[in-house]
Amino acid sequence: MRPLLLLVVALTAAPLAAQTIEFRAPDGTVRGQVSLAEAEWAMAFSLDPAVEWLAGPLPGGAAAVATVVPASVDSVVVVSAVEALDAGAILRSASASPGDLRARAAVGAGRGKVFVVGLSSPQSKGDLPFRDRGEYVMVDVFYGTDRARTGSVEPASFYGGDRGSLEYGRAVVSVPKGHTVGELESPAWWRFEFSQDPAKHIILQDVVPLGREAALAQIRGAVAKSEDQSAFVFIHGYNVGFEEAARRTGQLAYDLSFDGAPIFFSWPSDASVRLYTRDEADVEWAWPHLYEFLRDVARETGASRVHVIAHSMGNRAVTSALKEFARSGAELPVFDQVLLAAPDIDAQVFAEQIAPVIPPVARRVTLYASSRDKALAASKAVHGYPRAGDSGDGLVVIDGIDTVDASSVDTDLLGHGYYADAEP
Repeated sequence: MRPLLLLVVALTAAPLAAQTIEFRAPDGTVRGQVSLAEAEWAMAFSLDPAVEWLAGPLPGGAAAVATVVPASVDSVVVVSAVEALDAGAILRSASASPGDLRARAAVGAGRGKVFVVGLSSPQSKGDLPFRDRGEYVMVDVFYGTDRARTGSVEPASFYGGDRGSLEYGRAVVSVPKGHTVGELESPAWWRFEFSQDPAKHIILQDVVPLGREAALAQIRGAVAKSEDQSAFVFIHGYNVGFEEAARRTGQLAYDLSFDGAPIFFSWPSDASVRLYTRDEADVEWAWPHLYEFLRDVARETGASRVHVIAHSMGNRAVTSALKEFARSGAELPVFDQVLLAAPDIDAQVFAEQIAPVIPPVARRVTLYASSRDKALAASKAVHGYPRAGDSGDGLVVIDGIDTVDASSVDTDLLGHGYYADAEP
C-alpha cells in the first residue's frame, strides 16, 4: 500500500512553462518526476512513518524541502520558490527533523510563489478492496453515529438531524471511475442532470446498521486485509448530513487509494446553513459518543495505525475526545496522525486549553489553516474572536502541533463547498 496521502491541486488561469522536478533517493536511484505545468499550488502530506526527511538546495540557491522514501514507497514532497524550479533539478541530501521541515513548509506556503508538490505512483484500484461495477466502483465504509433514524428505508434519508443513541454500521458508496480527485460529484441542473447516475456521481447506495460487536468484527476484517493494518476516521463539520458524510468518506478512501478500513462518525448536524447555533449545541452534546466510538476503533479493531481527520466544527468534538484520552490514563499515543482541518474553535481556547494537552495522544498532530474558508469567516463574525483555523497574522503556531497554511487552495476537499449552493 502507498502511504495515506492528502493531495490538493489548484490550476492557474495562465499556465506556467512546463517544468519537471526529478527526485532521487540517497543512493542515487531516480524515484520519479513531477511536472509543474499548469499547477499554481499543490500540497501533499504523507502519513507514512517510514519517510526519511531530507533537505537541500535547488538551482538558484533557493531552499527546498523534500521527503525521500524507501524503495517500497512511491511518494515525495518538495517545497520551493517557483523561480528556482529548473527542469531536472535534483535534491541533495541533508539532515533535518520532520518537525523542522514541516514548520518550514508551513511558513513557505504563505509567501505567494511557493510550491508544495506531491508525487505518488497511483496504486491500481484493482489492488484495493473496491468492487468493480464497470463504470464505477463500490466502496464499503463503516460508521458510528448518534443521529436518530427517520424511519425511512432510503439510504439518503435513513438518518436525520435529531439526536439519537450511538449506533454502528456499514454504508456502501459508489464512486465513478471518471471521478476527479477532491470532488464530490452530484447531479447539477446546469448540466441537465436531474437524477443520480453512478457512472457520473458519488452515491450513497446502502446503509446497514449493525450491532456494536458485529460492526467491530467487520472493521477488524477490513483492517486485517490491509498491508499495514490501518484505519482512518473522518469527522465532518457544520451543515453536513449523514448522506454527505458517507459520500465524502467513500471519496476520501478512493482518492487516497486506501486499503484499510475507511470509517466516519456523523454527529447530528442539521445540514442547514441557518442552523449554525443548533449545530454548535449538537456537536458539544455528541463528543462523549465520539470518544466512545474512537476508543472502540483504537482498542477493538486490531488496527496498528488509526488516523483521525476532522473538519470545521467537527474539530470541537474531536479535540474534546482527544483531551479525554489524555486524561483517561490510556497508553499513549492512541492514534497515528490527527489532521485538524480548518478547526472552528476559538483560537485562544485552542492555544491555551487544547494544544498543551492533545499532542501526546497522537504520533503527529497537524492543523490546516485557511484565510479563504467562508465558514470560518462567518464563525468569526458570529463569535467576535479569531478561530484556530484562521491563517494570516492570526495563524496558530504552537509547539507539538504542525501548522500548514492552506490558504492557496480551496477547502472543498473536506466539505465547506456548501456555500456555493447556500441561499442568500
